[in-house]
Parts: sequence; C-alpha cells; structure tokens
Amino acid sequence: MGMNSTEVAYGFGQMGSVYATTGNVKPPKGMVIVSITSLADATYFSTLTDERAGVVQGIDVSAASHDLSGADEANSATANEGEGGVVFGSQKLTTGVSIYGRWTAVTAAAGSYIAYFGL
Repeated sequence: MGMNSTEVAYGFGQMGSVYATTGNVKPPKGMVIVSITSLADATYFSTLTDERAGVVQGIDVSAASHDLSGADEANSATANEGEGGVVFGSQKLTTGVSIYGRWTAVTAAAGSYIAYFGL
C-alpha cells in the first residue's frame, strides 16, 4: 500500500492558489509561490522575487538564475548552484505555459495567471 506523502503535496501547489491579473501577489505566511500558469497570451511579469535573498534559483526578471560563473566560483555548477541562466526580462508567456520556482512575491505587468502555493 502506498503512502500519501505530504512533503510532495505541500511542495507542488496543493496548499491553495490565487487567480490574478496585474498587481502584486504574495503567498500566505510560511508559504511560497511554487508555480505560475499563464491564462492569457502575452502574460509577463515585472517582479519575481526569489525565496532566497541574494541567490536567484528560479526564473527572474531582474537577475540571471543559476548564473554564478565568475561571480561566486565556490557555488558554481560543481558545487551548490548551476551556471548559464539568463534574465527572463519581459518575455511573454502564452496561454497554458507554467513556470516553476520558489517566489515570495510576483507582480504581473500584463495578462492573467494562477499562482500556486507550497511550503
């Protein structure tokens, strides 16, 4: 008999969600936004605040994720972080596209989306 893993469930959005258009969305206390699904073509974000201050692990509009080459060799791809990410910038998501990360705040500049919460 299988075991229901709350660790997996709580990490992938089963803790609730919010429908949003433009404006700032923040998760409930103790949670993060783990996934964003676009509901309209040309959805794009002006803010995607990574959970870890100073380290960008998920898609970000102001910094390159997992791009520590040269900046922090101790945490390069062979250590704690990857390399080669680029800034997401003003790229637009089309309907049905999902992105994953761990954000503490999200602001859409245009479009509509669903943000899913996790621990």
